Amino acid sequence: MLQINKFAKLCHCKASLLRYYDSHGILVPCYIDDLTGYRYYQSEQALDFYRIKQLQSCGLSIKEIKACKNKSDDEVIGILNMKLNEQK
Repeated sequence: MLQINKFAKLCHCKASLLRYYDSHGILVPCYIDDLTGYRYYQSEQALDFYRIKQLQSCGLSIKEIKACKNKSDDEVIGILNMKLNEQK
């Protein structure tokens, strides 16, 4: 497990962005220490981070990204197509 600062370096972002994502429930740490409140992430969660960044770059809001969290790739593609049609 990686502390938030090390995970932030892995993802090339600031720890505050990870805290923001956590507060909105889109990238939740795998463990939070009860005594210190430190957030810990698994390196595999970097894939989730980059998926979030890709969805943001496609114009999805945090609320829309949260709705995509447990969707299949096909469902996310459908959402992206709807978003694209809205922009036309």
